[in-house]
Amino acid sequence: MKKPNSFRTKCGTPAYVAPEILNEEFYGLEVDNWSLGVIVYIVLSGSAPFKGGKNHVYKKVRTADFDFSGREWCETSESAKNFVSMLLTVNRNKRLTAQAALEHNWMKESNRRLSSNDLTRNLEILKEFNASRKNET
Repeated sequence: MKKPNSFRTKCGTPAYVAPEILNEEFYGLEVDNWSLGVIVYIVLSGSAPFKGGKNHVYKKVRTADFDFSGREWCETSESAKNFVSMLLTVNRNKRLTAQAALEHNWMKESNRRLSSNDLTRNLEILKEFNASRKNET
């Protein structure tokens, strides 16, 4: 049964689409929080959490099959990883809401601590990621 303020249209960019869209379930604004998790993952690591061809990506999205391996994650705080994990949660009822995301500890960390992180390597990886996306079109 359809819920108020919900959609069922299957749409979205493969790497950013939420599991409920792929599963053709009714969905609402929580799909945007999933996409936020993908974007934050990309910004922090320089690469997408779900990689491969479209069908492979969809399979990984449906189970939130991602990790924080690789040297780009070595200096990333557990709080930041938790933030991403809480957004990339398959169960939308357990996924961070926009309000909860704003109240997350990582969002409230001091500027001094955050500005001490060197993201130079991540920026180089992000440039490579962006270049590879341009080659896909």
